[in-house]
Amino acid sequence: MTRLRAVVASTLLAGLVLTGCGKAVAPASAPLTPGSTTASPHECASGRVFALSLVRDTGGAPTPERAAEVFAANPSQTGVTPAPHGWTVTARDAHGAKLVAGRVELHAVRGRDGTWQVDSGEVCN
Repeated sequence: MTRLRAVVASTLLAGLVLTGCGKAVAPASAPLTPGSTTASPHECASGRVFALSLVRDTGGAPTPERAAEVFAANPSQTGVTPAPHGWTVTARDAHGAKLVAGRVELHAVRGRDGTWQVDSGEVCN
């Protein structure tokens, strides 16, 4: 998990955090379909969208929810704060999952080892 945090921190610090409005876009290789939970629209009038370039696709968390928790564990590096009531998966398939907590939406990808890492998201104001 420390390596994942280091990758996230260095990526964010390297200037890959984008500001603006809109929806985070999942990678083309990871289309999302509605999962077993009810998908709710998550509109953002203003905020910031970010995307990370992950160094590797292994060594993540065992679930998308845990990947979101790990990602949000250090808000000073990620800009995403921990979710007091947990993360809700609103869409999921074999390659990715969309998670929501409050005004934050994250996208997690599943690596070739079956573990999950956050690769993009949106923080609404």
